Amino acid sequence: MTRRKELTVKLNIKAFEENQKKYNLNEEGKCAECMEISPSQLWKVKTGIHDPGKDFIAGALKAFPNTSFDELFFLPGVSRQRDEFPKDKAI
Repeated sequence: MTRRKELTVKLNIKAFEENQKKYNLNEEGKCAECMEISPSQLWKVKTGIHDPGKDFIAGALKAFPNTSFDELFFLPGVSRQRDEFPKDKAI
């Protein structure tokens, strides 16, 4: 029996940071507060230590109300156009 490959939602870091600027949430603490998550959780997702969970995803959609889920998140290997990121950004 073949094991099913697990799909994991990933953060589109470039789009997320563009929205931070757009909504004047450049300061990580201010952004985390608006998302109702801890600054460390925000940092861990942005650096690729953790994948975004339901609280992070809900918080991002709350903080950036005119931005769609598809703009901020992707599935590697499925959403191919979003698989490419700046090399200095960890996913």
